[in-house]
Amino acid sequence: MDKRTIRELNLKYAAHVAGGISELSTKANCSQKYLEQILQGFQGAKDKNPRKLGDIIAKRITDFLREDFYWIDLPHPELWEQIGEEPPIKAAAKKPSGTFEISRYNRTGSMGHGHAVDEYEEVIEKITVTAEWIKSYAKGRNPKNLALISAKGDSMEPTFNNGDILIIDRSVVEVDAEAIYVLTIGNDLHIKRLQRWTNGSTLMISDNKKYKERKLTAKDQVVIHGMVVHGWNARSF
Repeated sequence: MDKRTIRELNLKYAAHVAGGISELSTKANCSQKYLEQILQGFQGAKDKNPRKLGDIIAKRITDFLREDFYWIDLPHPELWEQIGEEPPIKAAAKKPSGTFEISRYNRTGSMGHGHAVDEYEEVIEKITVTAEWIKSYAKGRNPKNLALISAKGDSMEPTFNNGDILIIDRSVVEVDAEAIYVLTIGNDLHIKRLQRWTNGSTLMISDNKKYKERKLTAKDQVVIHGMVVHGWNARSF
C-alpha cells in the first residue's frame, strides 16, 4: 500500500472522528474544499497529479487527533474498519497468529555526540514476539524489517535513556515525517529526532535540550538506517 493511499484512509478516519469533513476542516483549521478534493481524487488543469494530503495539513490533522506526526503515514487497519474501508492488509491484521524473531542490529546507537559504527555492545541478541505484539506495539510493521538496537547517551532523555533497547524499522531509509531515526553522519551513528524542512534541509533534534539542534544538508552525507518504532526502558532495581 502506497503512502498516498495510507494518508487518504487516515484522513477518512480523522473525518469520522471529527463527525464529518466539514467538522474536521474546522477543528484542524484547513480547507474543507481541499480535503474533499483529496478524497475525490480531483486533479486540476494545472496539476501534474491528483490532489494529495501534504505535510502541512497532515500535521494539523495529527494535532487534532493528538497523535505524533508519523501516525499519518502508518497503516491503521483496526481504525479503518470503523469507517467500513477494506484495505488490502485488513484480513491479515484481523487474525494475527504465529511468532517472529527480532534480531540485534550490529551496532549501538549514540544519543549523545555520536558513536563510532564499529564500536557496539552485544546486549540482547534477539527476542521472540507474537503477531499480536507486532500489531499493537510495532504499529503493524513487517517483522522482517525490524531489528534491535541499544541506546547510549542522554541526548534523547526523557524519551529514551541510556541502555534502553529500541526496535527500529530498517525499511525506512528516508525522512518522510518527523520521527526518531537511526542515522549515520560520517562514521558516527546517532539516534535523533529528525524534522524535514521545506527548503530541503533536515533538522536534527535532541529531546534533551542541553544539546543544540543541528541543521543537516547534503554535505553531511547522512545515511538513514531506520526509524524507531518502540523502546524498552532499562532500569536496575
